[in-house]
Amino acid sequence: MKKKIIFAFSTSIILLMLSTLIIAQDDKRTIKSAASSLYVISAKAGGVNYIEGSVAVQRKTSGAGYLVKGDQIEVGDKVSTDRNSKAEILLNPGSFARLGSNTEFEFITTSLDDLKLQISRGTAIFEVYASNDFVVTVKAPNARFYLVKSGVYRVDVLENGSSRLQVWKGRAQVGDINANKVKKSRAVVLNGSNVSIQKFDRDEKDPFDAWSKSRAKQLAKANARLRRKTLKNSLVSGFRSNRWNSFNTFGLWTFDASFGGYCFLPFSYGWRSPYGYGFRRNFFSSRPSSSFYYAVQRSTYRIIRNQSNNRGSSNRGNRGRVNRGSGNDSGRVRRGNSGRARPRGVSPGRSRVGPRSRPINRPRSRPMNRPRSMPRRPSSTMRNTRRIKDSRSIN
Repeated sequence: MKKKIIFAFSTSIILLMLSTLIIAQDDKRTIKSAASSLYVISAKAGGVNYIEGSVAVQRKTSGAGYLVKGDQIEVGDKVSTDRNSKAEILLNPGSFARLGSNTEFEFITTSLDDLKLQISRGTAIFEVYASNDFVVTVKAPNARFYLVKSGVYRVDVLENGSSRLQVWKGRAQVGDINANKVKKSRAVVLNGSNVSIQKFDRDEKDPFDAWSKSRAKQLAKANARLRRKTLKNSLVSGFRSNRWNSFNTFGLWTFDASFGGYCFLPFSYGWRSPYGYGFRRNFFSSRPSSSFYYAVQRSTYRIIRNQSNNRGSSNRGNRGRVNRGSGNDSGRVRRGNSGRARPRGVSPGRSRVGPRSRPINRPRSRPMNRPRSMPRRPSSTMRNTRRIKDSRSIN
């Protein structure tokens, strides 16, 4: 009887130890998987990154409701902010639309080379990356503004029905795409065919302007807090799940749970936000392996080749340059003597704010500074010659 009790007791202890070991391994796997999926990688526009107050939405395919942080806005959904309310909407990676009080906002298109937005009333600030080939169009009552350069822009719908654009940084055009140009520190009031351009004082800022700049600073700090190892695992997982690629985008949206929102992850070094805040982390900060890097390159080249073949077959027989149109046919293509269309690669430029229509370029290693050669000591013959010359000069 005593032996049976000892056997049962020892068996229960062994089973308890085995169950504890299994639970610990499961917890370790759970923690490891949670850490690897901490950052959500995306390149899609329309995410709600910040909400203050009450912000309503009228869905195109469903009923009305209120937005919360993390919701998605689709093309045709109408967003309206209440009094003393603010919202931050993600555009294409690196660009933001910040809405003030009593503002109505809507997406017309979300394509990078044909991004179109609409402001029906209120005030909005756009912090955008743009260029001559990738224009951001803002439609307002009795006005249409084209943001042709990366910068910060403020659009106000006035009480008399006219619309005003303030260019804090960048360059814009009003009316037609080739019409009046509005440079930095200029404001334009447009009401149909009446255009008035004048200079404004950029030192005079209201609380909405200050809030927009503070948000840009917070997002740059969130980028600097991204952990390299977690970022690498998230990039690989998102790429294998076909959630992102490097074609036609400036970078990626990266969601950090500790920050509670998305921040911008550029594809290369030296990027700054339109407000001037630098981004510490980028794609190469994760130290991607060679196999992963070339896998991203191959997928990008595949997309470029497919689009070139499709455009070449649809425009067969038309030689020369294809101008940018509207809708899904937008984009610029060059043709050579062979007649085959090939995409136009846009260089990021010195400020590194251009779009990435080509694969990510791996940075070249900088050559090491060569040590300066020490000056040779004069030979004994030279020393003797100098002594003879000196003695003759004295005599």
